[in-house]
Amino acid sequence: MKLALVALSFLGAIIGANGYTILPEKKVCPTSTSFVGNTNNNHNDCLKTTLSLRGGEVLEPTTLDDVTTIIMKASNEGKLVVIDFSATWCGPCKMISPVYHELSESEDFSNVVFLKVDVDENPDTAAKYEVSAMPTFLFIKRGEVVDKLMGANPAALKGMLEELA
Repeated sequence: MKLALVALSFLGAIIGANGYTILPEKKVCPTSTSFVGNTNNNHNDCLKTTLSLRGGEVLEPTTLDDVTTIIMKASNEGKLVVIDFSATWCGPCKMISPVYHELSESEDFSNVVFLKVDVDENPDTAAKYEVSAMPTFLFIKRGEVVDKLMGANPAALKGMLEELA
């Protein structure tokens, strides 16, 4: 299993604390020795998807370790990371969610990694970044928070992305 994790890490995969590969759209693939060199299309599709940490996807990590891993990888690639802290019960969060997804698909922001963190499902990440209101958008470059937007303001969100990307 360690060989598989090392191989996936070398290829650029993001390995979560739970031993699963983090993929866009909440897909997960178990990491095991059978994964490396497996000709099963399902495993190959998972590997191809994992290797493309790019704009156009909103990743939804479920642990602080997963968020930290994604931030470190993006930092190494010189990419801006934007985290949308939200909750399922938050009306303004629901309102801005389609805008956030649309921005993630824009060619203008193809060098930005978009994350969405549900504060109820991932309270450790919310606590680390001292999130006290939803939605809150954090902008991270080189592992450091460089800006913060509280509230559902589409124009301000787009403006901050344009400024920082």
